[in-house]
Amino acid sequence: KVHIVHTATLMQGYGALSVITPGITDMDVLVSSAENAAKGVLGSEITRAVRNVTINGVDVHEGDYISITDGRITSVEESAEEALVAFLDGADTDDYEILTLFVGREVSDDRRADITEKIEELYPDLELTVYKGGQDVYDYLVALE
Repeated sequence: KVHIVHTATLMQGYGALSVITPGITDMDVLVSSAENAAKGVLGSEITRAVRNVTINGVDVHEGDYISITDGRITSVEESAEEALVAFLDGADTDDYEILTLFVGREVSDDRRADITEKIEELYPDLELTVYKGGQDVYDYLVALE
């Protein structure tokens, strides 16, 4: 029997998976928990623009770093790290407890360490977990839960 948890973003899918606990046999409870977890995630993808475009009044130039949150461009910056911090600045982080960061393949260990330190300094109340995700295209995938 297959159960489907509907999600709209990759980070909502991560949130749903994060509550799955081995040994739970009540599938209704498990699916309900996964659905609730997915709904509680605010996620963003940090990537580099590949072309010039204006979307919903936001001007983006090729090479800019952007944060894409729920399908909308929420920041345009000169670096991936600035776009990540701009996303967090625009989110109501007081509503969240956990920040999970997946670091892309092109992000060096030094950049990872620097952004980790900066996030811990700016958002000391968030429990930060950083993974080397190794993904292409996105320098950072971010989930607030």
